[in-house]
Amino acid sequence: PQEIIPLEEAPRRYTKQVHCRLHTAHLGPEHLAHLHALIAAHPGKCPLYLCLMRPGGEVIFIETHEKFRVTPSAALHTAMDELLGKHAVYAGRSVLPKGR
Repeated sequence: PQEIIPLEEAPRRYTKQVHCRLHTAHLGPEHLAHLHALIAAHPGKCPLYLCLMRPGGEVIFIETHEKFRVTPSAALHTAMDELLGKHAVYAGRSVLPKGR
């Protein structure tokens, strides 16, 4: 190994973007309010993308404004899974090209 770091530090250090999958058929104003509060509780520098999953199979990607950037962590991941369902969050190492 070139470096040893605490496991808790790895998401913050190596995640370049966070994707949040939202199924629009089951998405209500209360979910969005809770998601907003959750994002506000984990502010950071990592871009947050919303992936809207429509009932007809369409997928819409939205890059959120800078004020919605987050700090990736196991706590954020767990809280989003509890709010939105298992596998609602994807933490990635590569950045989506512009225009996607």
